[in-house]
Amino acid sequence: MPITRLILLFVFLLFGKACLALSPSRTYKTLPQDHRMKYESIKIPTPDGAILQAWYFPSSRGNQLMVISHDGVENMAAYLERVRIFVNYGFNVVTYDYRGFGGSSDFQIDPLNYIYKEFFTDFDAVIAYVSERFDHEIIVYGWGIGAGIGLNHGYNRHQITGIIADNPYVDFAALGSRFKAIHSPMKIPSSVMIPEFNTITVVSQPAGKDLRGILYFHGNENYVFKEEDMQRLYDQTDFEFKQLHVFEKSGHMDNFTVNESTYARIIYGFVMNF
Repeated sequence: MPITRLILLFVFLLFGKACLALSPSRTYKTLPQDHRMKYESIKIPTPDGAILQAWYFPSSRGNQLMVISHDGVENMAAYLERVRIFVNYGFNVVTYDYRGFGGSSDFQIDPLNYIYKEFFTDFDAVIAYVSERFDHEIIVYGWGIGAGIGLNHGYNRHQITGIIADNPYVDFAALGSRFKAIHSPMKIPSSVMIPEFNTITVVSQPAGKDLRGILYFHGNENYVFKEEDMQRLYDQTDFEFKQLHVFEKSGHMDNFTVNESTYARIIYGFVMNF
């Protein structure tokens, strides 16, 4: 690997959360029991033979099941605090790791790939599993790549009642051009460079029959996804009950980190109103 590429890779891994680099960790540095959280460890098979590690966190206070898709940084153990908050709000929660992350199946990952087609397969397998096992209304929530995956493959899926997408990608061709404009070494795999993987194409079509609401989050100082990108996605979303909340002075891909309590209250209020 050329020295310039090594330097760029180091910088992007060091600032992975801001720069979109995939940075998987196979080790769970903490577990739910370390935080006295009630949970069940489950294994979910995918149609192409992978096995996904997932955790189910029950709540006795509500009938909604939130499926969380993370942004490809570390693994699901890094986000237990937000799980705890959502369970306290009355949501049942399922978290999972994409292949190549945490306790899921091995998968070779180039950290400079923005996303992998296989991650969409993983999401589909999780939704199929929870739809079969649980009698709950399903809400999909994610940030970064997790937001794009949930929006892209959840929008027209009949079992899903709500979608919460924090800084989803809009269009892969445009994103590739944006990477070049900011001199980023990030790349888009050719396997997803087709219209069916562009969120703006998907949300321009009729939604699934069970969908009742879509909530978008955005930080107005995000240098990769501009406010006009999110506004265009919002405007193109062919669904009546939709919201776009913009966090001021936020350049984060994960706006939960800006103000946890406000973020969680917005989600709770959104779900209670659809």
